[in-house]
Amino acid sequence: MSIQLHPSILREAFLYFAKFPRLDGVISSMFRTGKTDITGYTDLNNELIALETHSLIPEIRNLLFSANEDKLKKSIEDTAGIFMLLDYGQLSCSQDQVMRLNDEIEFGIIIARKIDPDKYDMAEILLIQDELLNLTRKVREQMIQDSKYHPFVKQISFPHKINPWYARELQNATGFSMMFSKTGIDMV
Repeated sequence: MSIQLHPSILREAFLYFAKFPRLDGVISSMFRTGKTDITGYTDLNNELIALETHSLIPEIRNLLFSANEDKLKKSIEDTAGIFMLLDYGQLSCSQDQVMRLNDEIEFGIIIARKIDPDKYDMAEILLIQDELLNLTRKVREQMIQDSKYHPFVKQISFPHKINPWYARELQNATGFSMMFSKTGIDMV
């Protein structure tokens, strides 16, 4: 997959994962401005609305997608209930014996919710964590099914890692993260 064929890898990731949370929550959490002069904003909103599959896991209310920690902090403050955070990381490139560029980008999703630790006892937290883990497992199951035919997921490497996640600085949000890599030839 070359950059000429797939120039919007982050957009592709967003549109793939946007099918899991409630559609209305994705729209309200991602498109807060409404109108902008940023090229593609209206098109992305229209693509989201036109998705054939959406709200697969309606317990997930919102989708957040930002590398800006301050923006993310504010978005989590404004979020109620369970949210999915789509994260991306390092892009790397290597060359094989036939001089092809083999590229890899790291992605992760976090399924979490804000929690005030003073309001819940340990049994309640255990039950909350179990629910969040099961939602993460549902996303994982769908990704494995989609890996047979969906262009974005076909290049995701399985196995992957699922880890507990806690961020005190993000409203004591707690949940689970699933990390994976997307690989391809001449992708970046």
